[in-house]
Amino acid sequence: IPENPQSQDLTARYLNSYDEARLRIATLPGLDEAKGSFLVVPGWAEYIEKYAEVAQELRERSFNVMICDPRGQGYSQRVQEGDDRGLIDDFGKFSRDLDVVFDEFVRTFPPPHFILAHSMGGLITLEWLATGDRPLAGVVLSAPFTRLYPNPVRRFIVRTMVRTALFFNQGRRPITVHEEQSMDFDINKLTQDPQRHERFK
Repeated sequence: IPENPQSQDLTARYLNSYDEARLRIATLPGLDEAKGSFLVVPGWAEYIEKYAEVAQELRERSFNVMICDPRGQGYSQRVQEGDDRGLIDDFGKFSRDLDVVFDEFVRTFPPPHFILAHSMGGLITLEWLATGDRPLAGVVLSAPFTRLYPNPVRRFIVRTMVRTALFFNQGRRPITVHEEQSMDFDINKLTQDPQRHERFK
């Protein structure tokens, strides 16, 4: 769309993950004298094209850029056929996917290597970082999805509900009945920028 122009230099391709799942990545051509290289890991219900502006700004600051569509998002393989919610049966799959993407990232671009991850991408990155030492110069986490309910009482109630649902084999049922608010700018909690809100819609 005109409000989110895509760089003509951005090229996408697929990788096979550890279990042959198809993962989509995109890169801008490498710079001869880059300050470093960024791997961008989007959040839930996000995709490579949404980060075109971020990629261009990193590029203008002399960084190489690779972006990935996490499993279940964008054009990467769905977690299950016909499941557009992107439910996952083992969160560790995301970490193992990131191993594959990161290996390709390191092969493609020289150090220093950085990761920029947003929301669910931040949670995936934290899980991945906890599984071993990584050759990274730095990590930027934007609103990592680590705590859905900050209030401890509410968090305890929700955890109890989840454990109960799992016990009764109802783990795939939604636990919230909150009214959708993201499409109405005046009450949305995602952004205070009207232009980006229009782009989101």
